[in-house]
Amino acid sequence: RHRSSQAVLGPYSIPAAAALVLAAVESAAALTTAVLPQRYLNRLAEWLQEGMQSFRMPIHHGNCRDGVFLLSLAVASYVVIGFRFHQLNAAPRDDQLDYLNKAAEIRRMGGLTELARQLCNGSYEVSELDAGNRPPLYTALLSLRPDFATAKCFSLALGIFTLGIFSWGAIRRFGWTIGGVAAVLLATNSVFQQSAGIVAGEMLLVLWTLLA
Repeated sequence: RHRSSQAVLGPYSIPAAAALVLAAVESAAALTTAVLPQRYLNRLAEWLQEGMQSFRMPIHHGNCRDGVFLLSLAVASYVVIGFRFHQLNAAPRDDQLDYLNKAAEIRRMGGLTELARQLCNGSYEVSELDAGNRPPLYTALLSLRPDFATAKCFSLALGIFTLGIFSWGAIRRFGWTIGGVAAVLLATNSVFQQSAGIVAGEMLLVLWTLLA
């Protein structure tokens, strides 16, 4: 059993006690399901289905005017906050510097064409800059112009493109109102903005995830 150095309920912390209660409830539910006759299980399923009907509210798709206003607000918020993060990131360091150094290395060896050739024929030599979880496509794209200012603008552009793809998908699925609100929430999210304001491959990974 799990004991915590910061005990609250006897020898257990609140998370440990909650986990024990949840495990007990799940065990009781599994045992009840195993011993109840089928007719009672059918009644229970019908009761749960009727109870869930009250939560199935129709989606209000809104109108185009509201959606355009929310999307404009999302883009404006992204640009204002994004440029602020862009300015605060004044100098490359740590992982950002490794991205730029790797991009410069690719450019020195011949750029994207030479990189693709070496990867295809198996002659590419792994360096220390290849360590970690750096997406190779991101560094390959950075090699077109591996300077800090351009790399930050590239991340910012990936962010606005990601915001656009996300908004389009949300509006298509849930309507103008929900899609617009979701776009505003994403555009003002601090983690999303930080990823778009640094030289790193996270924003490209998010974009690929949405496209997939």
